[in-house]
Amino acid sequence: MAQTSRSARLDTKTKRLALERAKYHTATLGDGCYVIYRHPKDDQAGTFSARWRVPDSTSFLNSKIGEADDTRAADGVTVFSWDQAKKKAEDWFGRCAREQNLKVDGEPLPSGDWKVRDVISYYISEARATRKDPLTADDSEASANANILPILGETYVAKLTTTRLKKWHRDLAARGKRRTGRKRLPGEEIEYLDLPDPKKEPDAHKKAIRARKSSANRELATLKAALNLAVDDGMIPANHRPWDRVKPFPGVKGQRVRFLTVDEQQALVAACTPEFRKLVQGGLYTGARYGELTEAKVGDFNPEVGSLWVNGKGVDSRPRYIFLTEEGEEFFKELVAGRKNSDTLFPRHLVARKVDAPRLVTFRGAQIRLSRSELDVLAMLMGGAGRWVTYSEIEAELWPTAGNARKRVSNTLDQLRRKLLAVGVSPIARQLEAARLTCPASEIAISEIGNESDTAKPKFKWIKGDAKAPMKAAYTKAKIEKLTFHELRHTYASGLLNGGILPMVVAKQLGHADTRMVQEHYGHLCEKANRMAIRSQSPVLGIRGLQSQE
Repeated sequence: MAQTSRSARLDTKTKRLALERAKYHTATLGDGCYVIYRHPKDDQAGTFSARWRVPDSTSFLNSKIGEADDTRAADGVTVFSWDQAKKKAEDWFGRCAREQNLKVDGEPLPSGDWKVRDVISYYISEARATRKDPLTADDSEASANANILPILGETYVAKLTTTRLKKWHRDLAARGKRRTGRKRLPGEEIEYLDLPDPKKEPDAHKKAIRARKSSANRELATLKAALNLAVDDGMIPANHRPWDRVKPFPGVKGQRVRFLTVDEQQALVAACTPEFRKLVQGGLYTGARYGELTEAKVGDFNPEVGSLWVNGKGVDSRPRYIFLTEEGEEFFKELVAGRKNSDTLFPRHLVARKVDAPRLVTFRGAQIRLSRSELDVLAMLMGGAGRWVTYSEIEAELWPTAGNARKRVSNTLDQLRRKLLAVGVSPIARQLEAARLTCPASEIAISEIGNESDTAKPKFKWIKGDAKAPMKAAYTKAKIEKLTFHELRHTYASGLLNGGILPMVVAKQLGHADTRMVQEHYGHLCEKANRMAIRSQSPVLGIRGLQSQE
């Protein structure tokens, strides 16, 4: 590693460029708080990083800031002036200190300087540690980053007011939804779609506002959950709770639930490809989620009881036994005949994909997960010894028989560059139809996650997103309204309720803890089911018209 100089002056470009090359130069911002500037050997721009010493320890934490404005104008996103780098470092030092002092001997410490950003961060970390599926915390984090933190993130919890929270909640409902697509870079402004014109498209505008209010209610619920957790764990005072007086928008949660008639179900199944047909039948017979069905094994079906065990997916679908109708039981008996208990219940034999172990690339202290294609392209650039590697060379080496290889090269380079920029590093330069590595290949280390012996085996299974194309082909061929796989679950639940099955039984079949979700989505059918249950299961008293005996 290059040597390090202490007490360097980094506040101007002129001073930085006069520093010795191939060394790390450190500016001290406070006790245990440092900004480090790396001056490369060549004429490339230097980079800023932050270093923080853990109190009462010899350990340090490091965080990449980004490129210095040596050769390009600062933008505060990927290229930083000294003032911008210093501000970003100081914010990170504050978070490190708060996280370090979060607990002593396992007990949380109250703090008077907690911001909403800190409360959300703590809530997300607890969610990852305690939820059944830690990945669900990623959705909460992405949502908070887009809708809570930009407005309230830097507000101290002690300064939150009911008025401000109500304004934030109403403003969320009044704007369009986020523009989706490529992953945003750190600091990049979020774009929002326009709402439909209320004069030209009144019905569409009304529907959009209802959806935005429903979305705003979900964000409010996340914020309240984070703040209440902070109160419960003693991190913020319990006597200041202005969020309790902010109420969700009423009457916007319920939606029109789409479900298929029996004729439509038959038409859909007939229009499916053979392998997808089995998966669709499984959804209609069980009401299980797509992820629950694709993870199920042959041994999860119990022919003696006539039930299917599923492990649950999402926060409102618990592990459970789903009891089958006689028709459903016969379907599963045929499905598992002659197969091992460990076999995937719904395989996808027509598509054999090798699931590679993910790769970790370490570059100047930052770790990035790369796909197989991204890693292959990066390896070619590393092997190019800093020269410009053309797209045609990458095509010829990696995808010589692909029909649209040039576009694949360009897209892969885009994805690779975004992943690197997301952690504040940019070792790849691009020009027309060529790319090159701007740092020595020795600075990049590649490691693998997982068991390589497992990755060599083809995986015959349905994965996330696989159902979209065959479902579209099926409902188009069947000439029925647009349909998602999840609506098979609605169809199943509606069929049970229409048949007079009590809402509590339906809730258990779907994996819900109680009947609230069933009442929310199928309220009118619940009343019908209750009425049918009363009429079919109540005893016949035989007392109508009974005459009194003298």
